[in-house]
Parts: sequence; C-alpha cells; structure tokens
Amino acid sequence: MPFHPPFKQEFEPGDLVYGLALPRGRYPYEYPHFHQAHDCDPVSGVRQISRIDQYAAIRSEQWEQKCFNRHVPPNQAEFLASIKRHPKYKSVLAAQQATVKAVSRKCKAGLAWATNSEMSVHFILDRIDMEQVVAKSHPRDKDGASYTGCELRWIYRNRHHGQVQQCVQFWMNGSATLPPWEGRDASIWSRYKPSHESSSSPSMLSTLFGCWRAGVR
Repeated sequence: MPFHPPFKQEFEPGDLVYGLALPRGRYPYEYPHFHQAHDCDPVSGVRQISRIDQYAAIRSEQWEQKCFNRHVPPNQAEFLASIKRHPKYKSVLAAQQATVKAVSRKCKAGLAWATNSEMSVHFILDRIDMEQVVAKSHPRDKDGASYTGCELRWIYRNRHHGQVQQCVQFWMNGSATLPPWEGRDASIWSRYKPSHESSSSPSMLSTLFGCWRAGVR
C-alpha cells in the first residue's frame, strides 16, 4: 500500500477511504476493486463507505452513536486509545461539539492512527483542486472547514515518514497513482512550505508517531 508501485490493487475490509465526499461515495459503484469499501450498518441496513467519519471521538458523536444505536466500528476502542495517548490530538476527546477545530484534529488523528497501525488508507484525488489545497484558498478554508485539504496537507507534511509512505495510496479516476506532489501537480505543491519543514528530520517524525505506540515511547 505504498506511494509508489507496486500498488495495492483493491480495497480490503479494514481499510479506510479519504477524499471528497461525492467521488469517495461513487467509487464502490463505479470501480469493481472498491466494491468491498461499502460497510453495511447492521442496525439501519444503510450501506456506507468505510471512512473516518464512522468513528466517534467527539463527545457529541459518542452520544449520538450510543443513543441512536449507530454502528460502532470493531476497532473504535483502538482509535480512541490512540487519540488519548497523543499530546495534541487528545483534546478531541474533550470537545463537546463537532467544531471545525475538533473535526479537523479528528481527521488528522485518524490518519496518524491508521498509518501507525499499518492500516491501508485509500486517498481519492478526484475533483480536488490542488491550487486551492496548497494555497488554502478553498471557500471553506476561510473558517478552516476544508477537511480534505487539511488531510492532504497532513500527508504531505509527513511524507518522509516510512509508515505514511507504505500505508497511504492515492487514486485518480479509478486507478492507483503517485502522490500529487510527485505527479502533474508537483509544481503546485512546490509552493507549499510547512513551517516545520526545515526541522522534519526522521528522528523528529519518529518521536511524533512514537507516542501512538503503547509501551514503546
């Protein structure tokens, strides 16, 4: 499940799908290798794409999950435990409502948890405007609510970490592809300069991810 070939050829149960909602929702219908990406809620019978949204972390989400008897992913407890161990993202668990800041941190926490747990993350690039992502100029970025852009920038900032490289795979028009900063949009991404870029050494990133491993760091 890498940044580079040989690519993973299909979605498997337990994988997560990221990307814009509409393209992400169409993939299981349009591409046979994504048919298993639908997770059927055993209570409602509704078929939902396997995504981080199904995991309840914010208090209002956990309340809704319990009171409305919503489907609980089998590994949700692991997700919550990993957030609790993170010095920055653990604030999500104290958030009463799904504010922009809380949801943004939950999305990034999901990526960190998935890659640290060696899960497969399928990131669908269809219909994403890379100019807006890099410049943070999407209309929703004005209030910080462009979550897909936030997630993609997180992957870019952590692109040198081996676990991120091995666990995240990008897709465009149903085909596996290179990360956008290595493909046709490389010139656009060259303009994105994270504030920590100069100090993102492997050791620093190892420290960042190490806090997700119970008993290791």
